Amino acid sequence: MDDFFSFDLNFKRICFAVMVGFFIIAFSCFVLWSICIYLPRLERIKEAKESNEFVKEFYAKKGLPVPGYINSEEF
Repeated sequence: MDDFFSFDLNFKRICFAVMVGFFIIAFSCFVLWSICIYLPRLERIKEAKESNEFVKEFYAKKGLPVPGYINSEEF
C-alpha cells in the first residue's frame, strides 16, 4: 500500500497524464488546422486550376496566345 502513495509512482502517473494530454492537444490542433486552413486552401487551388482551364479554352477559341502567367503551375 505504501508503494501506491510513493512519490515515484505518482510522478510517473503525472508524467504519463501530461504526455497523454499534450498528445490530445496536439492532435486536436492538427485536426482543426486541417479543417480550417488546409482543406479550404485545397479547394481554392482546385477552383483556380479550373478557372485557368476556362481561360485557356477561351484564348484558344479566339486564336490568341495564352498569357504566361496562366500557363505557370505555381500554386
